[in-house]
Amino acid sequence: MVLKSLNSDDLEVGDFHAFYLDFRRRFLRLLGVSFQSMDYRLAMSILDPKINFTELEPRSNISDGLLKSTKDFFSPYDMKRLEAYTNHLADFHMILDLVRTISDLYFQEKLPVTLSYAQASILLCIGLQSRDISYIEGVMKLERQQILSLFIKVIKKVYKYLYTIASEEIQSTLPQPKVTLMEPHKISVDEDLENAAREVEAKMRSNTEGSLNPELFQKYAIVDGDAEFENALQNGGKIPTGGVISVKSSRNKKEEHAKHRESDKSGKSRGKNEHGSSSKSNKKRKSSH
Repeated sequence: MVLKSLNSDDLEVGDFHAFYLDFRRRFLRLLGVSFQSMDYRLAMSILDPKINFTELEPRSNISDGLLKSTKDFFSPYDMKRLEAYTNHLADFHMILDLVRTISDLYFQEKLPVTLSYAQASILLCIGLQSRDISYIEGVMKLERQQILSLFIKVIKKVYKYLYTIASEEIQSTLPQPKVTLMEPHKISVDEDLENAAREVEAKMRSNTEGSLNPELFQKYAIVDGDAEFENALQNGGKIPTGGVISVKSSRNKKEEHAKHRESDKSGKSRGKNEHGSSSKSNKKRKSSH
């Protein structure tokens, strides 16, 4: 028994929707068995499938009830076979086992893929009624190449949708990158540059003051050379062309005098030690005699 709602505003047909969905599921299963010989046009009229999903083409507009996961219906190897067929790398016999699942999902309106009436009819004949290409040639009055061309277009559209939702499934399992919050600086760029310039100037000033420490220049000081310095300035009153005045330093002389004194002291102490040792030896000799 087939129930069809009437176009009447006085009748509420909401209670029949559940019965209609149950009938569609059972009819889809029986199209390959009891209703295999049914004319495809009658089957399409009974199912009255939605084949235009242009309003749902943007992914954000996809509503509930549509296929949102491929794990329960297609394995990764199934997806590879569909991809190979859409790229003309495999014959359509390699995916016939998948066409049944695709047809069942499509006519339950779970695959929002827009098809023409001829494309949907070919999908029904191959996927639901398990008909071959020769049968479709006879009933649709189409050539074999036309049928295969329409069929591969169907599979390309279906694969595109399946690939999209499979990619979204994989993307959802990957770790999401942390969102970096950009906060404005508390001070402007000009103020930041000015502060940095002041810090550099202060550092350079401290280094310069440290390098000008008078204690570092003591090793270059002229010791007791005031008289020599005055004589050099009064020597004709002329400054050499190089602008440098040479003054003899007495530091080397003092260092030499200090060395001589130390050597003299060490010589005297050595002489005393030798004299003492010689006198002791003479006393020993006298005592032995």
